[in-house]
Amino acid sequence: MYSLLICEDETLERVTLRKMIEQRYPHIMLLEDARTGKEAVQKAQQFKPDILLMDIKMPEMNGLDAQKQIIAFHPQIKTIIITAHDDFSYAHEAIKYRIFDFLLKPFSSAILYDCIDKILSTPSSRPPVQPAVAEEKTTIQEALDYINSHYLDNLQLTDVASRVHLSEKYFSRYFKEQIGQSFTEYVNQQKVYRAKSLLLHTSVPIYKIAMDLNFSDSAYFTKVFRKYEQLSPLEFRQKHRL
Repeated sequence: MYSLLICEDETLERVTLRKMIEQRYPHIMLLEDARTGKEAVQKAQQFKPDILLMDIKMPEMNGLDAQKQIIAFHPQIKTIIITAHDDFSYAHEAIKYRIFDFLLKPFSSAILYDCIDKILSTPSSRPPVQPAVAEEKTTIQEALDYINSHYLDNLQLTDVASRVHLSEKYFSRYFKEQIGQSFTEYVNQQKVYRAKSLLLHTSVPIYKIAMDLNFSDSAYFTKVFRKYEQLSPLEFRQKHRL
């Protein structure tokens, strides 16, 4: 059975969250609520909840500072942060502290349920994390290593997000913040690098290269290739091949 801890200082919002969860998830054990960031840390240490639903703006200690302490002794916890600010600086910081997702106020029960459903469908445990200072580098490096090993396998954004234990939405934003290009742009660039090698050093037909690199068709392959090289694959082969 999963257990869930709510950390919210506003009584009405805390009661509303409990009712929403009780209606949809009778099998989830709701623990005694926390009303401050310090209480969240204390109760997380006492009960080791599977899921933590926590407001980012809390008395005594904010949600991110509380999460930073919690993952030191309970790295498997899956935390959902509630915030009234659609500010990616929060998400950027949260990546380091293994925040699973954000809920932007006001949100509907459907959005909350979708977030919890994603947690329930993921493995219940995670590998131990490194200290928070090194966490961000570890996360992006793990993602890049996985992409570079699997970009020819029809890799999807959701595959990599799951690999690094982040929601698809926030992994997408985090990846672009760190790398300077979107996930799709990065994958296509790796495919173009591979295509250039095949064009220069083999006689493989262009349509076959497109298929091998998992492009939908030769026309789309040509469009992507031209974006990075300002030449079509055929023009590139004719210009650079000896």
